[in-house]
Amino acid sequence: MMFLFIRIEEYPLEIEYVKEERTILGCRIVDIDYFMKRSMSLQLKHSKRCTSGYLQLIKEERVGLQSRFILKCNFCEKDLDIYNEEPSNEKSSTLNKAVVWGTLATGSTYSHTDKLFSVLNIPFISKYSFYKIQRELSTVKIS
Repeated sequence: MMFLFIRIEEYPLEIEYVKEERTILGCRIVDIDYFMKRSMSLQLKHSKRCTSGYLQLIKEERVGLQSRFILKCNFCEKDLDIYNEEPSNEKSSTLNKAVVWGTLATGSTYSHTDKLFSVLNIPFISKYSFYKIQRELSTVKIS
């Protein structure tokens, strides 16, 4: 039986750099108090169970201006989520209602507000959702 040994020094060392791709592009509107408290709470609770990993943002699910961010531990692969505003039991988010209400209150239109958000690099609510919320708000009685 014959063994063949190859010296590793004879081969050039190749270093491969992997550019980290951003999974979410653009800006978002965030309730900073809720978001910071929730994110710190998630990390703290998770680090009690998994001491070797940290949470990474892997994807986003959007409904208008409301975002649900999916976080995954890079070690145990547990998925956790966090929203950009405190979730409520209502059909549409407070943020979505607020932008429709603000648009109407200032005498603006969907198109104007869509352009504004485009310049700010914030994904905007769909036209269908905007008008659906507008119809809901038209039935609200202000006392």
